[in-house]
Amino acid sequence: MKQLTKMITAILVTFAVIGIANAAKEGAYVGGGLGGSTSNAHQSNVFGSNKGNSALGGRAFAGYNFNKYVGLEGNFARYSNTNSHYAKVELDALTVVAKGYLPIGENANVYGLAGAAERFSKVSYRGSNNTAHNHNLRPTYGAGASLDVAENLTTSVEYSRIQEQSKYSSPNADMMTINLAYNFG
Repeated sequence: MKQLTKMITAILVTFAVIGIANAAKEGAYVGGGLGGSTSNAHQSNVFGSNKGNSALGGRAFAGYNFNKYVGLEGNFARYSNTNSHYAKVELDALTVVAKGYLPIGENANVYGLAGAAERFSKVSYRGSNNTAHNHNLRPTYGAGASLDVAENLTTSVEYSRIQEQSKYSSPNADMMTINLAYNFG
């Protein structure tokens, strides 16, 4: 996680120093992203481990920017699986977030996001055919930085977290992605 924090800091400093900045474009956009994800299972009594697994995760998203400061976005995310001696947990989420942008020049932004995530998990217990399905609504938040790389293309780096319900159910899910979006505006 320290490397991801350093990467975001370097990108933000680069945007600020060279003055290349893009304000969020008004209108609709769609995109996708890939990066590292972690699903932190604290349930040592169920999973036999209190460690999360980090692996590749991804997301597809669509949104609408009402102006250069405020937008609304929905996305589907697939997180890394959590594996242990006893079980495997697969985690997906549908989220809706409000985005607040702070323009840095003409072509870049830093932004924060906050909203709600509907988490869908499937637990497969090893050594049996038993599975459990669960879904719950949890708060989600994050931050990122974006840069317009062409007239209708924006790239961004984003960190997001789905907050845990308790340390014994619905663990935190974190994702750090590099995204590419097409702007219709």
